[in-house]
Amino acid sequence: MSSSKGNAISAFELVNIIPSELARFLLARVPYRRAINFDPNVNNTVPDLFDGYDRAMKEWYKNGNKSDLGLIYSYSQVKKLSAKPLFTPRFRQVAVFMQMPSIDLVKYFSIEKGSDLTKNEKNLLHERIEYARIWLENYADEKEKYDIKDKLPERAKELSQDQKQFLHSLAGLLKDQKFDSGEKLQFEVFELIKKSGLASPDAFKALYILLMNKEYGPKMGWVLFDLLQRKREFLLDRLKSV
Repeated sequence: MSSSKGNAISAFELVNIIPSELARFLLARVPYRRAINFDPNVNNTVPDLFDGYDRAMKEWYKNGNKSDLGLIYSYSQVKKLSAKPLFTPRFRQVAVFMQMPSIDLVKYFSIEKGSDLTKNEKNLLHERIEYARIWLENYADEKEKYDIKDKLPERAKELSQDQKQFLHSLAGLLKDQKFDSGEKLQFEVFELIKKSGLASPDAFKALYILLMNKEYGPKMGWVLFDLLQRKREFLLDRLKSV
């Protein structure tokens, strides 16, 4: 954004889009003679900034201020740094899973961490949920949004016979078995694809078209898991409808 062009952003506006620490990180990582380009309307701007901040955090806890990246991280802090690194959920994952009502984010990221989240880690997760909501509502591209279509998309008619057969087989798998996580379901989907002889990209493309009317999206195992918890009959009927 350029103040000379009249499209600058105030500090107050900035910290309504991203946390204060990330605003400081955005400023600290750019040499002072260079303009700072920050356009939240460009799809990956905010998620990429979170990823960059997380990399800087890992660098600081590994090497302290010995590297430029670690030093930038320390300059970015508003509060006193914790003695040990906190488990930090990736912003992109938070943005995806918070759109799935049946997914318990604290439980999901506790499993990813390998132990229960601490109080501070839960606070960090809830903060990222709030900023992910702001990003999704105001800046994210439609492809980032978890949008299950109520009606069968017209494009589903274009699926090949092999894709349709795979979808019918998947309906049978989901009807006969129970799953306790999206990861396990994802594994079983891959196993079914192997048996079908269909290429993995073609199989997943069929699912995304059938459910969301697009060719890619969130991790399909978790999409199916969420729908099984909330809209089981809807999902089975949709898979068998082509």
